[in-house]
Amino acid sequence: MKIIGITGPSGSGKTSVLEYLETRGGGIINADCVYRALLEENTAMSNAVRARFGTSDTKELGKLVFSDKNALRDLENITHPIVIDAIENELDRLRSQCAFTVIEAIALLDSGLADLCDAVIIIRAEHENLVERIVTRDNISRDYAETRLKNREFTGDFDYTVENNGDLANLYSQIDKIYAEVLCK
Repeated sequence: MKIIGITGPSGSGKTSVLEYLETRGGGIINADCVYRALLEENTAMSNAVRARFGTSDTKELGKLVFSDKNALRDLENITHPIVIDAIENELDRLRSQCAFTVIEAIALLDSGLADLCDAVIIIRAEHENLVERIVTRDNISRDYAETRLKNREFTGDFDYTVENNGDLANLYSQIDKIYAEVLCK
């Protein structure tokens, strides 16, 4: 089974790509959804998060960690090992069901999940597009959207870069080319 990793800043279109590749027959793993489910289901993880931050509510955590790189690092140190373990278990389950699986994770490289991938795609967009998408999607202030974008850097080795500054047809066209190349290797 081929594994494709998707990363990029909030508002770049990662989830749109994930959902599109699901229509192409891929198994999908959204790391943020895994994280949120584990905060609800994994008592050890939620207790550790509450012990450090006083809450395990994702909106409250966001306010704390998006403005403080050290707090974000602490949250990742607590949650990444547990999330990665859950993702690896899901990959094992999907192996017999899918020709390929897509992992969407904002911290794909930082967490080490990229090491599991046959190809890594970064979705990029102009800053103003990112801000507008986040404000619209999450119904938050422009200032908070800017704060959320500020503490994430996307550097590293990417196999493919997709620029998402147009419509979905343009985005999907770029993904189709990558899809054909990755699955034909």
